[in-house]
Amino acid sequence: MDRQPLLTIAIPTWQRASFLALNLAQLARELAGTTDPVEVLVSDNAALDATPKVVQQAMQTGLPIRYIRNAVNIGPDANFAQCFNLAQGKFVLILGDDDLFVDGALSWLLQRLRQAEFGVVCLRPYGFAVDFRKEHPGGEGGERAFDDVGAFLAAIGPLVTLISSCIINKNLLPCVDAQEFCGGNLVQVHLVIRAALLAKTNLFANRYLMACKRNNSGGYNFSRVFVEELGRILDCYQSIGLTSRAIRAFETSVV
Repeated sequence: MDRQPLLTIAIPTWQRASFLALNLAQLARELAGTTDPVEVLVSDNAALDATPKVVQQAMQTGLPIRYIRNAVNIGPDANFAQCFNLAQGKFVLILGDDDLFVDGALSWLLQRLRQAEFGVVCLRPYGFAVDFRKEHPGGEGGERAFDDVGAFLAAIGPLVTLISSCIINKNLLPCVDAQEFCGGNLVQVHLVIRAALLAKTNLFANRYLMACKRNNSGGYNFSRVFVEELGRILDCYQSIGLTSRAIRAFETSVV
């Protein structure tokens, strides 16, 4: 691309070709008619299913995908980090391969990203079982810009752990190697907190813009990841501006 993409949508994937096909089809619909430069990156963690075929078919229909296929499975953390490190956009969304933009959500997001220098934009998700359109909860919801990081983190609560909810301003993190955060299943939390701390403003869209497949994650110890590891991450950022008051407000919001 001749200019930096406004947004990179980076999709880490492994062994979920059928979900990825739905994801890319919806993404193609959302990108149709878009004039903003958007990069689509798929990072295939050495899947043994039909993932390469799904990506090739999407590319043949006109979806401009930068496809990376790892020689071996490097694990989910390293694949998430690779997505962030290789993204060329000003903003980066690491999108779960089974998660979907609600109709019109990408257009809304791009408009907001053009308007202000947000550190993080957080989208409210909802769970769906079969048909994300029929299962949409409805309602418009609102949006709020925060100039206080603690208030922002308290407002988004557990959404800080959901990769598909948080769009991160990568331009604020030019020297960050996301690989250094591997090992705790929460690579994205470090990136969100760092970008939020460095920005003057962060945005929470309290409206349903992202559809997340229910009961389709697994693979980690909930208590260790969301209690021990998340708490450790929050504590380590006190030295660079995250106050103990902000941490208490966040912890209260997720109880």
